[in-house]
Amino acid sequence: MSNQNAESARQALVAMLRQCAEYLSNLSAGDVDALMNGEIELRLSVATKKTKLKTKHAVPALEAREINDIVTRLRSMENRAEGERLLRDVAAKRSALERIARYLDVAVRREDRQQDLLHRIIESTIGFRLGAAAIQGRPVQRDPNDGENSSPTQIKK
Repeated sequence: MSNQNAESARQALVAMLRQCAEYLSNLSAGDVDALMNGEIELRLSVATKKTKLKTKHAVPALEAREINDIVTRLRSMENRAEGERLLRDVAAKRSALERIARYLDVAVRREDRQQDLLHRIIESTIGFRLGAAAIQGRPVQRDPNDGENSSPTQIKK
């Protein structure tokens, strides 16, 4: 074997062992105990990765920088209706809303509908700011399409 082929094989083996080590480090304590006791065994196999078939109407997934841009735009908006329009335009699929929600650390549940995710994203980026401004008595731009929740209220002392 030539030096170049030997080095290439060594690097491939090192990469494979790193993946194995990463997998083993993510095992639960119970699985580690079962492995050490011989109750389960570790097997290595070579298999091809399954790839999703692209459909004619497939929409590319949002990239991190796109999500960052969307979140920045949402945080600068003054009413919920604007935010909803933006999200409907840029994140038409539930999976895109999920990625944005996770980026914002907004809870995503399997049973959530698309509308639920959209509402929670809006509340975490725009709604909380409008509510805080209302509580502090700061002026808030009102949007007649925004609903009752956006009208500022002042607490009397």
